[in-house]
Formats: sequence, C-alpha cells, structure tokens
Amino acid sequence: MRLANIRTIKEANSYLNEVYLKKHRERFAIEAEIEKSAFIPILEVVNLDDHFFMNETRKVKNDHTFSYKGAIYDLERSSTNYSGAEVNIRSYPCGKVSYFINEEEVKLRESNSLAI
Repeated sequence: MRLANIRTIKEANSYLNEVYLKKHRERFAIEAEIEKSAFIPILEVVNLDDHFFMNETRKVKNDHTFSYKGAIYDLERSSTNYSGAEVNIRSYPCGKVSYFINEEEVKLRESNSLAI
C-alpha cells in the first residue's frame, strides 16, 4: 500500500476491494469441480460444547480448594480425596463454566467465591 501512496483507511479499503482482491482472485482462484455446497447440517446428537471450550488447569489444595481468576473455589464434599489433583476448568462460549477432575465433572460448594 505504501507503493500505491495510500494514506487513509478509506483509500486502503478502496485499494483492497478494487485492486488487490481482483489481482489475488485472478491469480489464485479456481473453479469448483462440483457447484453444490459441501457443507452438511450438524447432527442433533452432536453437542458442540463437548468440542469448543477454553481449558485451564489448577491444582487442588489440601483443603479441597483452588484459585481461579482472583477467587477461591471450594469443591463439594465427597468421599474422594482430590488433594493434589488437577482440576480442568472449561469455559464455554455461552458463558457456562464446568469443572472436571480426571474427566469427571465435579461440583462446587455454595459459598464458592471467596476473595483472595
């Protein structure tokens, strides 16, 4: 764009749409072998939350708590000793957050967000 003496965003957008993309398409575009779309609808049995989430891990302390984003979370009482285990914190695009230890979902106690 510097070679084309472009100085503003408006000029850049115009250059991209009228010059660059035209040349790019002429050089790299190829015709589809089949005109029909290759996209198929996703099956209703597929839960996208099982595939799209951000995962962070924390270590469970001896008192069955862990810290995350400036708060301390307390695991629900259980007969299993989770001390020293890694808890996987899964944050989903919808805002839901789930907690897993060894691929088993664990719940938090009601008073779960004590400030650090």
